[in-house]
Amino acid sequence: MHEGVGALEKWGEKEGNIMAKFTPGPLFVNTARQLAGCNGDIPITTEKGTLIGLAYARMRRPDETLANAHLFAAAPELYEALRELLEVIEENEVIKEYFKSLGTFNEHILSVARRKAHKAIAKAEGRGEKY
Repeated sequence: MHEGVGALEKWGEKEGNIMAKFTPGPLFVNTARQLAGCNGDIPITTEKGTLIGLAYARMRRPDETLANAHLFAAAPELYEALRELLEVIEENEVIKEYFKSLGTFNEHILSVARRKAHKAIAKAEGRGEKY
């Protein structure tokens, strides 16, 4: 096991934080970093410049490759924001009552959105599509 990965897994077990199983953000699109043989691939790095991944450029438009890189770099922060938002929605009685007061259709919309959010979080955590 890679030393850095082991340290992150140990931290995750200690803190009970499943997010620690992947590289925590912030991550950055590093268009200035030139990598030999990258053929237009865009590096995604940590704040210290450690390479985390590449947005694969072959057979893609440059704007699509750049958009993919930005999505990849935003993933840890999107994950954390979605978890926090779900926690607020699911634990706040005022929000629950507000959506109930708007009627069945709006409750349904919230229910569908919550299911999608839980599926996305499960996918990010490697648990598949539990919800």
